[in-house]
Amino acid sequence: MIWIIANIIYIFAEFTLILCIMEQRIIDRVMELIFRLRTTAQKFERDCGIPPGQLSVAKRDGRELSMSQVRKIELRYDWLNKEWLESGIGNMTVEGKCMPTGLESLARLSSAKIETKPKHDSAETTVSSHTTRQETSSESSSVIKSLTETNQMLVTTINALTNSNARLTEALAIAMQSVASANSGHKQ
Repeated sequence: MIWIIANIIYIFAEFTLILCIMEQRIIDRVMELIFRLRTTAQKFERDCGIPPGQLSVAKRDGRELSMSQVRKIELRYDWLNKEWLESGIGNMTVEGKCMPTGLESLARLSSAKIETKPKHDSAETTVSSHTTRQETSSESSSVIKSLTETNQMLVTTINALTNSNARLTEALAIAMQSVASANSGHKQ
């Protein structure tokens, strides 16, 4: 009898997990992909050939991406598991392939050097130094914007996980009550 109840609990837990996975939409997985790539939605759209603003509009309005947009993403990233993107099943990456780190801009920013010429050519030194500082400032702004978007995605993910955790806790409490009542009924 206990074995049957344990199997029922296991099946119920698996079913609940599948429901949680199914609740996540393609746009949510795309946002997770962007987060893991450590890039911005705008750069991601540009890289994949998706019209500007489509991701944020889809996320805000609760819409899904079109299948042509999903195909563009799949074509752009050969290491991306199509089944994961479309259904949430499996790993994000195809077995045997790995995702790039996305830290290239941070590496460029940290190793940026200001080029200077000899003192006798001060006008050229000022222009070169000013241009390099602008490029470094632009990259800093891009990194800050990316980190802000990443923070927003983390907050969204944490909220979704908190909701899923609450549902799983309720399901576990129900399962434990069932086991307790089955045990008390079995003893009598």
